[in-house]
Amino acid sequence: MGAQNSKAMVGVPGTSGPISAATNNTLAQGSKEDDEIIGKIKDLQITAPAPRNGLELDVSTHLNYYYHVKLHDSERYFVSLCTKLTGQPIFVFASTLDETHYLALILRYFGMNATPLYSSMGRSNGFDALREFRSGPHRILITTDRLCPLHVPEADHILNFNLPTTAKNYIWRIRRVSPDKKCNVINFASQHDMGVVNHLETALKIPLAKYDLEESAMVSPMRIHNAQMEVKRVMELND
Repeated sequence: MGAQNSKAMVGVPGTSGPISAATNNTLAQGSKEDDEIIGKIKDLQITAPAPRNGLELDVSTHLNYYYHVKLHDSERYFVSLCTKLTGQPIFVFASTLDETHYLALILRYFGMNATPLYSSMGRSNGFDALREFRSGPHRILITTDRLCPLHVPEADHILNFNLPTTAKNYIWRIRRVSPDKKCNVINFASQHDMGVVNHLETALKIPLAKYDLEESAMVSPMRIHNAQMEVKRVMELND
């Protein structure tokens, strides 16, 4: 996809066309209503796996990786990986609601259909987001631990953009999204996170294989910089 028409693709996840100020206000509300998440997530739960206790899920049935990224260049690695996996259902864990919006807009800049789940989107839009993820065309769903829907078996890849720091959290995410289907779990880790990676390997009793992208598959730093500037401009309209 050429860089010359990338900016035209920036839009609100789940919609088409440029981002309007009105829609920006809708996105902004999502970052201010964190206390409502637990109640509204119940509306998004369509099917749930059978309850599992403690750490009973065997994560070794999944393909577990760590993706070594440069500390201040994680967006470049994220976009490059999602570009490589284009068309495959991807479930992304981010740390905050603001980050779900930011990552979705970054991917939109590059023409990828990404949808964030956030508290103020409401029941109908929440169902629409899940339906679009399950059947297309939006094959990238970005959310946080608190808003993660139950059982999304369509996901082929789980990307931990923010690395879980405990085995319990690691297992919880997989159990929440895909307890029965084998999928790739790719954990973003900078040089400062390698201690956490080692801890997870020890606690889970599994190795995390290193995931590599060849340099030719990496998006150029200039394109990432342009995307960051445009998304920053858009998000500043919410302030």
